[in-house]
Amino acid sequence: MRGSHSFLILNSFKGYRIYLFGGFRVIWCFIFLIAVITFALENIPTESWIYDDIDYLKTYGLVKSIPSSSRPWTRKEATLLIKEALDCEDVPKPAQSFLLRLTRELHQELAKLGYKAQSQRNPLLRFELFDLTDKEKFTLHNDWFGKIQVDTSNQSLAIGTILKTGYDPRISIYDRFEFTLYRESISDIHDSAGIHVPGLSVHSWMNIATFLIKNAYLKFKLPWLTIGLGRDKLSFGPGKRKSVMLADSAPALDMIQLRGDFKNLKLLGFTAALSRWGEKLRFLSGQRIELSLLSRIRLGGNMFAVHSPDSSQTKSFFGLINPLIPIYFEVANSGHDDNLLVGWDFALYLPRTQLYGQLFLDNWEPLPSRSVKYPNSYCVKLGSYIVPSPWFDFCAEYDKVTHYTYYHRINHIAYTHYDMPLGNPLGPDADETYFRINFYPLKWFYPSLQFTSTRRGERNRGDFKNKAYLNPDSTPISKVFPSGIVEKTLAFGPELTFQPLPGLRISASAQYHKLTNPNGIDTLPTELGLSAGLRIQYRYY
Repeated sequence: MRGSHSFLILNSFKGYRIYLFGGFRVIWCFIFLIAVITFALENIPTESWIYDDIDYLKTYGLVKSIPSSSRPWTRKEATLLIKEALDCEDVPKPAQSFLLRLTRELHQELAKLGYKAQSQRNPLLRFELFDLTDKEKFTLHNDWFGKIQVDTSNQSLAIGTILKTGYDPRISIYDRFEFTLYRESISDIHDSAGIHVPGLSVHSWMNIATFLIKNAYLKFKLPWLTIGLGRDKLSFGPGKRKSVMLADSAPALDMIQLRGDFKNLKLLGFTAALSRWGEKLRFLSGQRIELSLLSRIRLGGNMFAVHSPDSSQTKSFFGLINPLIPIYFEVANSGHDDNLLVGWDFALYLPRTQLYGQLFLDNWEPLPSRSVKYPNSYCVKLGSYIVPSPWFDFCAEYDKVTHYTYYHRINHIAYTHYDMPLGNPLGPDADETYFRINFYPLKWFYPSLQFTSTRRGERNRGDFKNKAYLNPDSTPISKVFPSGIVEKTLAFGPELTFQPLPGLRISASAQYHKLTNPNGIDTLPTELGLSAGLRIQYRYY
């Protein structure tokens, strides 16, 4: 053996073996102990169909617990809710179809709770790496997925792969890669965030394809506390469509995340890197609290701060990147003048009915002298989801985003990521009314009909110079909402979803739209048109 650079083989408790490099014994021992006592907490992607299916079961009354109004959920969280529905004695046929699909997807987790699923969704490849105990092996799962999307504006083919540590109860590593090939040319743009494809964090390959690492994280759990490191999407607040507070429409965030669960109380804190503004680094810190009461209502509150170590406004950068320090007190006690945003939300569950709402304040100035010079901005979401019969459900939502919301007079601390709002993608000075009714006549066929009315005002167009309130001396504060010449869009049409095989989903849609004052130009004629789309997904969720 050669001093501190020797290899040592140590036998530890319960038959575990670990190899320690002499100079790093303490570090490796710590990592080993974490791996032994932690749980796998793989996240369910925020855009997954699993959320809608569980929402149906909860609103109909088959689930008694109140689901979290922040996403993503872990697979274990979803499994506990599904188990409640499985324990019900009288489950109508449409709900049985939902449960069959959910139990197939989460059969490994349900098996640990004593439920054996009728069908199972297994990974395409499974590798056993090494023994954890005499009865358990550490495994690596590899899955492939694909998506074809064709509509009147573009055609694309996406293929991807997922690498993860399966459903091992001690450690969770997850990577999702997706390659998308477009028929139409996609051009990179050069803006404040650098060179990238609009709406994405990557640049194009030969203007015809993108390669995106959508998720990449490591998670482990201590009693009541989960620690996450890596890339993922977050969404805060209830609702069927994009949150006005923190939505998942912008590119995923690379972050450090802490989460605590204490029965009816949930706490979250994170610090994430945002896209640059030119040469300036930007970060987002967020904290959220959720509380369920009386088995009927879920209350939530959160605050965010966009900050930059390169900003003259930031007096102390390091306190804001610590998820354990309350953001408000750090801003108030450290002389910060950064972009602080706060919001509240609720979800109320009545018999076969869910009512929900969100309120989000941006750059709010309580002093009248300040609010006259710098306008207050806010967002609101109100909605309802009703399942009057197991054979159909109905959703109605209204979103309003006032002037200058998400954008800041100090440009590099705007509430944006790759020039996309971190809240509702509508952006400022806009509102939208949405209705949708879904039918469930067969377990493999789901028709629906939807209607959308969108208004976009003067401050919704152009770049940040028009969306942000920059010069109070030359730019009057808008008093009318929406402002200026308003672009109005009415759209309605059906969508048909087929699921002939468990892993295959086909959706066909058609939509009639009427566009008035396109791009805010009232001299242009009203545009009438019909659009159609086809989406084929295999093992894609």
